[in-house]
Amino acid sequence: LTRGQLLLGNGIKLVGGDYRNDPIPGSYDAIFLSNIIHGESSEENQRLMAKLAGNLKSAGRIIIKDHILDETHANPPVGAIFSMLMLLTTESGRCYSFNEVKSWLENAGLRNVRQIPLRPPLTPEDRAQRRPRRVPAAHAVDAAAGGRRGGAQVEPRHRRRPGHEAREGAEERLAEGVLPTAHV
Repeated sequence: LTRGQLLLGNGIKLVGGDYRNDPIPGSYDAIFLSNIIHGESSEENQRLMAKLAGNLKSAGRIIIKDHILDETHANPPVGAIFSMLMLLTTESGRCYSFNEVKSWLENAGLRNVRQIPLRPPLTPEDRAQRRPRRVPAAHAVDAAAGGRRGGAQVEPRHRRRPGHEAREGAEERLAEGVLPTAHV
């Protein structure tokens, strides 16, 4: 997207820009962050939640879809592996536990924070053998504003550590071959 705005049907509005530095225009019923928080530091995520909470309508909510780890930061395994990739290829990104994400949202004034496990997508082998999906590939975190104002949908732009540009293709192959995606 360019810095201009693109209006899609059904009231969905994408806002171009840099979510770290640009103001988020408008007031929204829902803000959906998909695969954003793992590319940022805990401090940057706290700032982002506070910024976005200011754009939520009074009954608005922030919904985060990402790899959410348990308190040991070792499970689910796919999230732990992905967290190691983020530690190697971003300035300060990694995957976070539910309690870490919950604290950012509550510190931003949101309430009723809950974690929703998402089913992983079926692989062609699963479909052929009719195998059930057992472990969540990712989780969604939902938080309600309840009296706060704010929200926008924005696109991520990962900051890479210097010298890691050559790994970009390998990251994509790893993501395509190993890491499932999930949809809300």
